[in-house]
Amino acid sequence: VGGNGGSGDTPVSSAWAVTWATEAADHDGKRIPSIAYAPTLPGLPGGEGHGGWLISSSERMLNLWECSAATRARDDPGLMLMHSQMTDHAMIEEIVAEAGGARLLVSTVTTQKPISQNGAPAPVIAMHSLSPADAGFLAPLPSSSLAPQRTDGGTPYKRCPHAVSLHKWGGPLTATCAAAFDDMVVVMPMTKTLGRPIPVKAQWKAHSGGVSALHRSSFGIQLYTGGGDGKAHTWDMKGKPSKPVQSFNHPSRVVSIAQVSEYLLAAADSKGKISLWDPRLGSTLLRSYTAPGGSVLAMTASILADSLVACTAAGAFHINPREEDSILEKMPGGPPNAAPSACAWNTRTDGYYVAWNDGSISC
Repeated sequence: VGGNGGSGDTPVSSAWAVTWATEAADHDGKRIPSIAYAPTLPGLPGGEGHGGWLISSSERMLNLWECSAATRARDDPGLMLMHSQMTDHAMIEEIVAEAGGARLLVSTVTTQKPISQNGAPAPVIAMHSLSPADAGFLAPLPSSSLAPQRTDGGTPYKRCPHAVSLHKWGGPLTATCAAAFDDMVVVMPMTKTLGRPIPVKAQWKAHSGGVSALHRSSFGIQLYTGGGDGKAHTWDMKGKPSKPVQSFNHPSRVVSIAQVSEYLLAAADSKGKISLWDPRLGSTLLRSYTAPGGSVLAMTASILADSLVACTAAGAFHINPREEDSILEKMPGGPPNAAPSACAWNTRTDGYYVAWNDGSISC
């Protein structure tokens, strides 16, 4: 076990600097629960030297930002607001950008029938367009709220905190997504539902105490989940999963998972502990760090596998997961009297974005 614990003397990183932030008014001063980065989007500028696109969410709002390239001057804007879309989503848990399928998945709730029973909020995955060929960028797609029917005879689902697209894997998983509904993982087609509950392709109980983390591997056809039982599981998605192929234990609820590389997995819990494992070594812990501020709220890893950013109520923190002697460092910047709420990595510039509960985004 390594790391510098997470005491009040956590050093401030000298390798990173926040050089620019958006205006909180761009999200009406409201918390941004989730942001999603996409290197390309259909019909929008891209190519060599372009910084890609960022989508941010808040109460009843989605924003589309053009990302500046890595060569921007220190004081140049890091993000340019290109489009805002008002929505009916009073509460958003997570957004996921699937450029290949031209879909934005929004984990939210609805009170509309027939999905909702007796007007009670019911969790759904709402689909929005990421293509000008549909209803317009970020516009809601009609009759496309994904609400699975339980096949185990259980009570109606209460929460859907996380979703991932499986479209990248192709084959039978083309145009499908996986979502965490209570203690279950549900695989569904990303198709119009005509307002009816959608049949599922697969669903299984993943954790006791609810699924609180969901991550799609970039290195194989695998899903990673974390739960209230303090476990992180690996699921082989080449067939219909029935039991995890590998498990890792945590002292408390696992709230975030990030795959740093093919042989390095990071999981964070509700007490701020960040643990690193090499799946080749089984469940043996490589090292861990504890960030101040309580539960990890969000976590993201660099495509180069040399940076891991984790956010707590005390700020954003960085480690180099490949170096055994790396220490936990606090990222500089951020608005005063605000806490981070989401983070994402730019795979083109190798820079990061942190969203805050005052409605701003720093980069």
